[in-house]
Amino acid sequence: MKKSLILRRQLRLIGMVEKPYTYPSQKTIEDRLRDYGIDAVAERTLEWDRKHLREEYGIHVRYDTKRKGYYLDIPLDEDVSEFPKFVNLLERRERLEFLSESIGGKHSASRYLQLEGNSQFSGLELLSDIWNAMLASRVIQFTYRPYTSDETKERIVEPGLLFEYRNRWYLAAYCHTAQSLRTFGLDRMRKLMVTDQTFTTNRADQCRNYRNHVIGVTTPSDEEEKEVLLRFTAQEGKYVKSLPMHSSQQIVEDTPTHLIIKLTVTPNHELEREILAYGEEVEVLAPDSLREKIKSRLQKAIAKYAVMTINEKI
Repeated sequence: MKKSLILRRQLRLIGMVEKPYTYPSQKTIEDRLRDYGIDAVAERTLEWDRKHLREEYGIHVRYDTKRKGYYLDIPLDEDVSEFPKFVNLLERRERLEFLSESIGGKHSASRYLQLEGNSQFSGLELLSDIWNAMLASRVIQFTYRPYTSDETKERIVEPGLLFEYRNRWYLAAYCHTAQSLRTFGLDRMRKLMVTDQTFTTNRADQCRNYRNHVIGVTTPSDEEEKEVLLRFTAQEGKYVKSLPMHSSQQIVEDTPTHLIIKLTVTPNHELEREILAYGEEVEVLAPDSLREKIKSRLQKAIAKYAVMTINEKI
């Protein structure tokens, strides 16, 4: 059976059993799937879907004997707010599977579909092992060499959160060596091994809170979250409104000439890079420290374009 059909069926199942609970029966699920254009499934298919969702994604669809229907069981200690994002990720995957399968014959999918990605990125093969280690609360061990050093060191960490930024995958984890939360790029990990050692602390929540006010990857230990005010031209503001820079983004002013937004974030390298990418279309209004830093970086950039001879250019 096509992967896209399986994903579509399982996504519909999740939609039927999540809150607010209606506890649909086996027959109700079959009838609704038929309405969605999915052939009615046997009871063993539903059981297979429940088993697959549980083992592959940690999603538990249970049967309530009193109400004689199914429901989505989310543990009380789990962050429910993240679940819609996870389902959205599955929906994106289902669409891509559908496109890959439906565009066949003499035409390849690549002719009609261009995806942002990095074919040269290494480390994707580690995703499965790290994912399983997180689900089992297992400590992992690997060697690591950051871009800022030529020295390779062994790391023993308690994995907490996998995330993607600019087509690169990262792991936020508690590092035993540093005795603090750290972020590691998968492309710089080598000799990864899932150990038998387990941990009980909820590293997922810790890492999510650790990254809550961060744009990108770096989380400076000497910085705290601040209110950042940015003024965009009206034209560029349309893009900023349609694709917010951060989940904390709020509109302060929206006029025919400009847009002012407020971000509650920790100033870091990635925030500066995001601001600089807008060029003359944006101005930092606050805080003063960030305004001066951006000003200094722009001045250094302008200095590189000073008049020079052809020989100097070469």
